[in-house]
Amino acid sequence: MPILPLFLLAGLLTPFLCPAADRGAPVSEAVTADITNRVDKLEQLLQNQGLLDMLQQVEGLQAEINRLRGEVELQTHTLEQLKKQQRDLYSDLDRRMQRLETGTTTATTQIGNANPPLESLPPSGSDTRPGMPESGTEPALAVETIERPVPDRSGDGTEALVPEKISRPEPEPMESPAMAESPVPAAAPLTKESPAPAAVPPVPAATTAVAAEPPVTATAAADPAREKADYDKAFNLLKQTQYAQAIKEFNQFLTSYPGSQYADNAQYWMAEANYVTQQYESAMKEYEKLIVQYPDSQKIAHAQLKIGYCYYELGQLDEAQRRLEELKQRYPDTTAGRLAEEKLKQIRTKAP
Repeated sequence: MPILPLFLLAGLLTPFLCPAADRGAPVSEAVTADITNRVDKLEQLLQNQGLLDMLQQVEGLQAEINRLRGEVELQTHTLEQLKKQQRDLYSDLDRRMQRLETGTTTATTQIGNANPPLESLPPSGSDTRPGMPESGTEPALAVETIERPVPDRSGDGTEALVPEKISRPEPEPMESPAMAESPVPAAAPLTKESPAPAAVPPVPAATTAVAAEPPVTATAAADPAREKADYDKAFNLLKQTQYAQAIKEFNQFLTSYPGSQYADNAQYWMAEANYVTQQYESAMKEYEKLIVQYPDSQKIAHAQLKIGYCYYELGQLDEAQRRLEELKQRYPDTTAGRLAEEKLKQIRTKAP
């Protein structure tokens, strides 16, 4: 009878074992689905990480672009400041040079007024002539009345003195005091016993012509005023921005007064008029003329500077750099040297 209890025990345990087996399949499916979901999430995260990296790269590039844009704006601002500083320096330099020119002209005029050149000889009878002291010392020519015997053949045959005015020069300062101070003795009346004194020869015409030299001196003395007026005319046209007419007037001035004290200034401003009107080839030629023809001019350094500027404007950067380097070495501590250094910095930024 031992088999019966076994069957009974199996019958009792069967209901409990079947639900457990039935519940095993859903748990496995849930685990698989969960794993699948996790894998999908991981793949999505990996994809999102790639997008995140791309986004970070884009943001980095955007920040780099913004930084470069800021540097460009800063460089542009700095360049504008340098240009303004250059214009201010050049304008200040021009004003100083004009004041120097005006001061030199004023000083020359004052010196001329203090000791003016002989514009014209004084009229006949004046007590001044070239090379002699001023009036009040020794007069050059005096007219006095002396009596000398002139035969007067009257009807009765007697001779008498007739006063006659003659012009004779005073004794020169080098004569002895005794001769200079001795009075001219009055002529004694003529008698038949006394011989007639020798007739005084007439005064040569050259004696009275001392104060009547040729009028060439007056013409020469008038030239400086005309010269200054012609220069001022051309310079005023330049200040009025009438550049073409100013170039013409400066050229005419140099033709009329090649040895003028304003010749180097006229040459420089004529070149400047060409430079301002962007005639760079003509401007370089005029600057070169200034350097060659007026090597002692105070405008040599600025002429060399403007030659470098002309090459720069024409796009010949190598030649412009060479000229400006020479200028900087020759005039290191001058305004022209500093302006040359600033232009060289611009050329280096453009160099490939």
